[in-house]
Amino acid sequence: SVVEPFDASPAPPTAEAASPPPPIDDGIEDHQTQRLSFHGIGGSLFGIHLVNIFRTLISLGIYHFWGKVRVRAYLLSESEFEGDRFAYHGTGRELLTGSIKAGFAFGVLIACFNALPFLPGPGAQLAGAAIAYGLFLVLVPVAMVGARRYRLSRTSWRGIRFSFRGRLADFIKLFATVFASVRDDNATSALSAPAAPTSRRRATSTSTRARRART
Repeated sequence: SVVEPFDASPAPPTAEAASPPPPIDDGIEDHQTQRLSFHGIGGSLFGIHLVNIFRTLISLGIYHFWGKVRVRAYLLSESEFEGDRFAYHGTGRELLTGSIKAGFAFGVLIACFNALPFLPGPGAQLAGAAIAYGLFLVLVPVAMVGARRYRLSRTSWRGIRFSFRGRLADFIKLFATVFASVRDDNATSALSAPAAPTSRRRATSTSTRARRART
């Protein structure tokens, strides 16, 4: 029998072996940055402001709330994200009602501060000041949280309504801490005071959620 000669040299690489291995699918999708775009023009917004000023004057200021709704609706309707625009569902009547409630609450607070000098004795004045400042530290966070919760609940995108899930007690605590640091006279608190708006914005932004509106 004839024995075939054995070639010990390595085989030439084939096209399939030379190609790089296929990428491993680890289940992680590439995230693309999506940008928010605005399509409004200054002329249109200026025209809305002119009409709002005229109607506010002839209505003795009452139309101001309906004018604010027109501005918000225009700004959101001209804002686009991923090919769809936002929508605003608030009404002037709701803003007017909220303004009346806030005016009454802060009117009571101002009356408390104005009544302090007329209280008999330093003890009564000190107690009155403590009550007035306590009301201040509660009413301001309540107003801020309420305004943000209302505005988000009246904003939608692709039928999805936004919402605010933050706890009022946590925001009151944050506001009181920032207020105390600003009132302090030492240098450390003075340097940290500019961080107060950042802390408030972080607290409100991290509690913002979106949910699909019911049909």
